[in-house]
Amino acid sequence: MGSVLQKKKRRSGRAKVKTNRPKKLLNPLGNDIIAKNWYADIHTHIHNTRRPFEPPALYSELPLSRNEKKPQANQKPFPPSRNKKETLTQNYRRLGLTARLKSATGGTEKTLAQLEQAKTASASAQRDPFAISTTEEAVFEEARVERDADGKIIKIHYASANKRPNPLNDPLNALEEDSDDGEEGAGAENEEEWGGIDDESRPEVIRLLEKEAALPEIKKPRHISQQEKEWLERLIAKHGDDYDAMVRDRKLNPMQQTRGDIARRVKRFTGKV
Repeated sequence: MGSVLQKKKRRSGRAKVKTNRPKKLLNPLGNDIIAKNWYADIHTHIHNTRRPFEPPALYSELPLSRNEKKPQANQKPFPPSRNKKETLTQNYRRLGLTARLKSATGGTEKTLAQLEQAKTASASAQRDPFAISTTEEAVFEEARVERDADGKIIKIHYASANKRPNPLNDPLNALEEDSDDGEEGAGAENEEEWGGIDDESRPEVIRLLEKEAALPEIKKPRHISQQEKEWLERLIAKHGDDYDAMVRDRKLNPMQQTRGDIARRVKRFTGKV
């Protein structure tokens, strides 16, 4: 019986484990436009409201409590573009963004277009006729064989060898080859004129980010506080324009401000800047 009571005492003395629920959603994405687009479906799921989601002006103002703020009248619903079944890199790539500015430190996921491009590049590359191919699918290609008088094979001419080598997969390589053959005029007629990037085809997130980046940066003027004004007035009343004496004054300069810092503050205060 005593052991049972001791167990109850120990259980009652233990602190209850509480999950640390943040008061607001974090913004690890670094931009309000991306964050509102990213967390649009999460916000709707948390509130479970019947009206469509209308994001606030700033991401930090996302209402997560019961006292929800009223949305502004000029705001439009932001369509969610986040796919939960995709990774962060895949979601960013679909929006036309990159999730990492630095180079990749590990393996990178290749898209289907990159795999097809690598397959065609390896097939068209010049290779040793006696090398064993490690590709999963056999590559069949026509070739012309040169033989000597005894019938032995001297040289093999592949069909891809006539083309200009393109190790960097330059898309303009075919155009340069046509110009070398004297067919530049015929190739120019078949090529369509590029009319630029269509704004309607780009995602809404890209257009909003470009619009935000095009805004001029407004430099906020620095305002002098009342306490700083009183401090500078005492320095000027005692030392005048002698900045070296202001630096050596232990009572009026207890934080050991440098000569250049005090001079800039005095010039800004007196309007000489």
